[in-house]
Amino acid sequence: MTVQEMPNSRTLPLYLTKEHKDYLDREWSYNPNNSKTVRLPPTTKLNPLSYRNENRSPLPVYNPLSSSTAENSTPEANIKFSPEIDESKDDLSKRVNEIIETEASYTSHCSNLAIQYFDNLSSFKPEFPAAVQITKECIYALIEIHNNLLQEMKSIRSQNQSIIEQCNKIAKAIAKSGISVFWYSMYCTNYDQLVPYEFHIKNTTTSDSPGSAPQEFFLGIKNFLECQQAPLKRKDLSFMSLCQRPIDRIVKYKLFVKEMKNAFVELNKDTTTLEKAFEMISQQLSKIDESRISMLENGQLNSLVNFAGAEIDPKYRELKFGANFFGNPVAIGFASAIFLRNSKPEMIHSPIILYKGHLVILEYNQVISRHSPGKYKPKFVLPLSNTSMVKEFRYGLSVNLSTNIKLQFRSSSNQYQVILCFLSTSEVDFWKVKFDLLINVTHQGSCEYKSERDHLFCLVPRNTTPCWKDEYDDPQNTLHYTASQLSIQVKFRFDLYLKSKLHIKYDELRPGPKYTVMLWLIDVYNNERHFKQIASKEIPFYACNRAIHD
Repeated sequence: MTVQEMPNSRTLPLYLTKEHKDYLDREWSYNPNNSKTVRLPPTTKLNPLSYRNENRSPLPVYNPLSSSTAENSTPEANIKFSPEIDESKDDLSKRVNEIIETEASYTSHCSNLAIQYFDNLSSFKPEFPAAVQITKECIYALIEIHNNLLQEMKSIRSQNQSIIEQCNKIAKAIAKSGISVFWYSMYCTNYDQLVPYEFHIKNTTTSDSPGSAPQEFFLGIKNFLECQQAPLKRKDLSFMSLCQRPIDRIVKYKLFVKEMKNAFVELNKDTTTLEKAFEMISQQLSKIDESRISMLENGQLNSLVNFAGAEIDPKYRELKFGANFFGNPVAIGFASAIFLRNSKPEMIHSPIILYKGHLVILEYNQVISRHSPGKYKPKFVLPLSNTSMVKEFRYGLSVNLSTNIKLQFRSSSNQYQVILCFLSTSEVDFWKVKFDLLINVTHQGSCEYKSERDHLFCLVPRNTTPCWKDEYDDPQNTLHYTASQLSIQVKFRFDLYLKSKLHIKYDELRPGPKYTVMLWLIDVYNNERHFKQIASKEIPFYACNRAIHD
C-alpha cells in the first residue's frame, strides 16, 4: 500500500489524543545513542518543535495551526491509505438490482389486485360499473407485459457483460415494451372513475347492505395480504392503494433512466443509447396523458338525463348511478323504438346511447320536478351480453319498415323484443355494424338464459309484454316447462311533413290484423334540438335542420 502525500502540506500525525498532549507537557528528553531517558532542568524544557532535525523528533512533526491540541480532537488526515473505489459503477449496479426487485414487486402487486380483489368481486350479484370491468382487463394485460419485461431484465443481468452494457440493454427493454400506451391510457382514464366506487365501499358497513361489495370483504382481503409481509416492511395493500401502483410505476421508469444517464456522464461513458431510451419514454408518457379518453359526453348526458330515477333499483342508486356507470359512449344517435305494452305495440322516438356493454334508450321526461330532474330518463337499458340480433321473423314483432334493427333480450325468465326504426338506409347500416361488433363479436350475446349473466343491469318498463315467457309448474312433483310466445304485426307511418321529405321502402306484411304506429315531426325535432351537441357527428342521421350537422 502506497502513501500519497498531498502537495504543499506537512506530514501530520494520524491520531492526536490526550496521551500525546500529556507526553508533550512532560519534562523529558530522548538520547538517540542511549536507550535511557534524561531528566532536563526546568529552564531547558524541550518539545518536538525545538529539534532542527525532524528525523530526531520523538513524534512526527505537525503543524500547530491545523488544529489546537487543547481541543483534544483528531484533525482530518491529508493522506489516503485505502485503495480507490469506483463509486459510480457500484451505484449503477445497485440501481439495476433495485429496478429488477421493484419490477418483481410491481407484478406481484398487480397479480394480487387481479386475483384477490377483482376476481372475487364476481361473487357479488349486482353488476359493477364499467370502470371496474375495464380496469380488471387492463390489469391482466399489464401483468403479462411486465412479467415478460421482468424475465428480460433478469436475463440481461445474468449475462457476463459489463454493467455499462447491462444498463443500456435494460433501458432499451423498458422503452420498447415497458410502457404500453394503449393499456395505460385506458387504465388511467378508468382509474378516475374508481374513486366514487371506493367511497361507496367505505360507507357500506354491513353485508346485507344493497349495492356493491361490502366493506368487510375489502378489509378482509387487505388484512390477508398485509399479514404475509415482513413486520418491518409492511406496505398498504388496500384496494385503492394497489390500483394506484400502475400510475406510480410508469413515471419511475423515466427517473431510473435519467439517473443512469447522469452516472454515465460522471464515468465519461457514451450516453447515446440512454438518451434515446429517455426520449422514447418521455414521448410515451406524453401520449398516455394526451390520449386519456375524455368523459365529456357523460358529463353532458348527466345534465340532460336523470339516470337515478325511481325506476332504477335502489342498489344501483346508492352507487350514484349515472352515465359513467356504463363507461364512455361508443355512439349517440336517434331511433324510433317499438315495443309491446299490455300486449299492444307502442312507439317512441328516442335518443339512443350505445356503450360497450349496454344500449340505453331514453324517454322524454314529461314531468320535471325536484325529485325527478333532467329532461330525459332511461326507458330501456339492454345488457348486450343478454341480447341477440333477430335476422329472421319467427315470432314477436314484425314491422313493414325496411330500415329497422330487431333486438331480442332477456330479463329474468322473460324475453322481450324492441325494434329500432331509422329514417335512412345509411343510418341503419351504421348501427348494424356497431351492433354486430359489440353483440355478436365482443360479448357473443344471446337471449338464452345463462346464470353467470343474470346479474347484469337491465331496465324494462312496467307492463311491458314479453314475446317469449318461460313458465314452470310442478304437477304431482314433476317439473314441467312451457313457453308462451306472441306475434304482432305493426304498420309504421309518418306524419305528412316527414312523409314528403323521406323516401323509405316498405316490406309486405303477412295477412292478418295489424296495429299502426305514427311518427310525428315534433318528436324528431325536440330530440334533435336537445342532443344536437352530443350526438355522434359520424352518424348520418336525419335532421330537421341539416345545417347543425354540416
